[in-house]
Amino acid sequence: MTRGFRAQVRRRRVHRGGRTRTHLAAAVLTAGALAVLGSPGPLRGQAAQSGEEGPVAPALSAALQRAVPDDTLSIIVQYAAPAPVPGPAADLVRRLQVRSTNALVSLDSATARAGSELQIRERLWVVPAVLAEASPAAIMALAADPSVVRIYLDERLPVSLSPLGLSIADPSYTSQAMLTIGADAVWDQGVTGEGTTIAFFDSGVDGSNAMVSSRWRGRSSDLRASWFDPFTRASAPQDPIGHGTQVAVAALGALATGDTLKFPDGTLIVASSPIDVVTGAAPRAEWIAARVFERFGSGDYTRRSVLLQAYQWALDPDGNPATPDAPDVINNSWGVFAGAANFDACNDILYDAIDAAEAAGIAVIFSSGNSGPAPGSVTPPGARDDPGLRSMAVGATTGTPGNLAVADYSGRGPSQCGGGLKPELVAPGRVPEVRAAGRAAARLTGFAVSGTSFSVAQVSGALALVLQVRPSAAPEEAKRILLDTADDLGAGGPDNDSGYGLLNVPAAVQRANAAFAGGLLQASIVRRTRDSLYVGFHNRGGAAWAGGEAWVIPEGRPPVARDLPYLDPGGAVRLGLAIDPESGTRTVRVAVTDRSGGIVLSRVLVNGPPNLFGGWILEAGNLAAGGNDFGRFGRVAAFRGFEWDGDELLPAGGIAVAGAGRVSDGFYTTTLGRADLKSSAPAIETDWAPSRSETDVQPTRAEYRFDDLEALGPLGLEVRAVAQASDASGVGALTVVATVRNLSGSRIPDAIPAFLADWDLGGGETVRWSTEMQALVAESRDGAGPVAVLASEGDVVARSSVPLGTSAIGAVYEPDSGVLWDVFEEGDKLDLVRGVDPGGLPGFATALDRAALLSVGPLDLPAGESQTVRFWLLAAPSEAQASARLQELRDEPIEPPGPDGRFEIEPPFPNPLRTGSGRVMNFPYSVPDAAREDGLALVFEVYDVAGRRLVRQTHPLSPGGDLPRVTWDGLLAEGLEAASGVYLFVVRLGDETRSGRLMLVH
Repeated sequence: MTRGFRAQVRRRRVHRGGRTRTHLAAAVLTAGALAVLGSPGPLRGQAAQSGEEGPVAPALSAALQRAVPDDTLSIIVQYAAPAPVPGPAADLVRRLQVRSTNALVSLDSATARAGSELQIRERLWVVPAVLAEASPAAIMALAADPSVVRIYLDERLPVSLSPLGLSIADPSYTSQAMLTIGADAVWDQGVTGEGTTIAFFDSGVDGSNAMVSSRWRGRSSDLRASWFDPFTRASAPQDPIGHGTQVAVAALGALATGDTLKFPDGTLIVASSPIDVVTGAAPRAEWIAARVFERFGSGDYTRRSVLLQAYQWALDPDGNPATPDAPDVINNSWGVFAGAANFDACNDILYDAIDAAEAAGIAVIFSSGNSGPAPGSVTPPGARDDPGLRSMAVGATTGTPGNLAVADYSGRGPSQCGGGLKPELVAPGRVPEVRAAGRAAARLTGFAVSGTSFSVAQVSGALALVLQVRPSAAPEEAKRILLDTADDLGAGGPDNDSGYGLLNVPAAVQRANAAFAGGLLQASIVRRTRDSLYVGFHNRGGAAWAGGEAWVIPEGRPPVARDLPYLDPGGAVRLGLAIDPESGTRTVRVAVTDRSGGIVLSRVLVNGPPNLFGGWILEAGNLAAGGNDFGRFGRVAAFRGFEWDGDELLPAGGIAVAGAGRVSDGFYTTTLGRADLKSSAPAIETDWAPSRSETDVQPTRAEYRFDDLEALGPLGLEVRAVAQASDASGVGALTVVATVRNLSGSRIPDAIPAFLADWDLGGGETVRWSTEMQALVAESRDGAGPVAVLASEGDVVARSSVPLGTSAIGAVYEPDSGVLWDVFEEGDKLDLVRGVDPGGLPGFATALDRAALLSVGPLDLPAGESQTVRFWLLAAPSEAQASARLQELRDEPIEPPGPDGRFEIEPPFPNPLRTGSGRVMNFPYSVPDAAREDGLALVFEVYDVAGRRLVRQTHPLSPGGDLPRVTWDGLLAEGLEAASGVYLFVVRLGDETRSGRLMLVH
């Protein structure tokens, strides 16, 4: 018996009212049905022989076959009734209630006959149905009632909620998604969704998140009319999973005036208007929410009963049909798992509830699911083929305007139910992640989340905008406006990848209300240099912009005015502004006035990408190269990866060092959610952690330091790195000088530094070794675009073409198609870095997507010692140009990072130390050569909080050999364990002293 079935069945041990099950059966069933009481199988067989499925749904039929007479099953009984006629919500609710009463007329007599064998939990009116607990015999009796249409088992239904993973976010809260759909072009015209309400059927919504909290309708109305939670009956909106909150942020996120947004680097922005700090398409729409999912084990589930109750609640939230409190839109950022048993994608009771909501004037929309790219992969309920768009599905795009494509993960059509077009519309699937940060504050995490969940959220926001300017529009009419004004992405006309095309908010608003015809301007920062800022203006309207004046107001500086010229529909222009590179200006307000002096746009823009997890971008000529001080490079580390001559070439890259049978690396995801493999306190998907005080970023050069001391299995290494960008001789290059120092206290004789470059050259790439260049060369399989080169200095250990998968970057890879971030195990990495032939890796012969991996060494690193290596990333029009430039770079003298011959103490590890574990706390350090030559001694002491010295160690230094290892096992001089608590340690070298804190736990 499966876990899902067990949850629906209860055993009963006694007879009720002195009446046996056999007596009940005789009273309510025909002689032919009596035979199925012990085993419902024959009845199912009889139905099959007659060519009719019968009213018992397949999942319930299977449960009945497994049940015994004393079982009780949770069921939903649906009765026949005419389809609802569209009308005002209040009137329709009353008609639905009457319809249900009439349809359920036979229920009372059935209940009376069944006695305790049929317990009614709730009578529904959104659909003519009841939720009940019933015995097998009672279920068979109900099935014999000609007014019963269907009987369902009320089991758990698995749903797909999870985003497709995290990536570094856009450098602003108003995301590229909002710019792509043009939502920001209508906000200053007063089109913000004000006066509309969106209902989210999801995992809940965190009502404390300032990006949405001010527009929860429950702040000013009846709680029960604004929040539905059948699981915990919580008195305020909450979201234990987190999915629904991010969906709401993408649909209508905006800070209230005076609220604060926190950036990952600590910068704060305070909203001075309701449309200053916006993440969603409809920043003034209100919201209500129903929590319809629960987490069970590692999955997310719902039940039909919960969904039906949620739709009934949405039609009449406060229980008074006369109150106009139904939402305008119901957002469903979910789908039942493709192929999930027990859900009929074409004919389910849930569709009757959806149709009732649409008949009441509520626009209902669904995501197409993250199950693409195969034809027919759209997930239900969005898979239903309905000419009235009552189960409209939204897919996802990836990329930016001019380079947009349907995301590989986005569910495709046609519909499994009649072959109709699916999805009907697409919108960007990638949005910034925003979390609560205390009262009246929210914070950008620095990551973006992706999935069709967030695409449909933007469309919900767009529907709110359309309904604001055309409040009389029926659901199908409002949806048709979005479809008719979408930007076609296919070869021409609707298709089963992108539907009618990409959501175009300005065009939809202008189609919905002619009063908004004319130019609609969009402003964004399109380029930054050390001393200049370029603001782009784009006319997203259907008519020309006649011209006016643009005001650019950097934070804390006088405004600068520029003429903004005439712009045709779709036209764009950019205006440059000199800035002080030392001012640290983060925000710029942009305002535009028309010829009459009226303000038509006012927006706060983010100047420069925030320092996301140590992220930096170096610019030299046509090259923009990004990395961070967690040992990573490319788009996983910064907003721009390795962008050369307008092409983005490097999604991911990272530094690794192998030695002593372990590897510390910045390759892909290894720590986030992978506690079985590694654990890193920063949890930034890498073993390396930075020393932020050492990070120094200039326009073309970044100097920084990171170590692996917080990893689960640290080698005890520090890397001091210098990254230098250049663009010369038609070649863009990034030189990375890495000085690897041994902090472990023990010799590491086999340290092997490595660099992995995951190039993306379009259409897949080949990676080969060039004997002439002594470098790995990557080229596009179609021969287009630049060549990309990964080179090193020193004895090459590994020169590998690493298979990543058979699909394009960002896709959902086929199983066993390559080494991916989620299966790139430590053993694979260690083998690759140490030069093991990668030919045995999954997908080696067939993978289209490749990464280049180069390692050098081995290096012999005594304790405290360091060695320097160099790597180069190059992009060039031809291999010959890359070769010539690489030789020039190799001829340049090595300029390692700042001096490492100082007296320094690194953070001890592990800290805290669990005494009695057999482990010791290590105290890595470095000393200048002069201290060793002079024969000084290193003195290590531990003090308690009262200042009493508990431990003293003296370690003489000598000119040759390893540095003495400094450790403490938590024992006092008498051999007793020190008490749990905080202690002070002091390390002395001559006249210099270093100190820190440590903790012991028992």
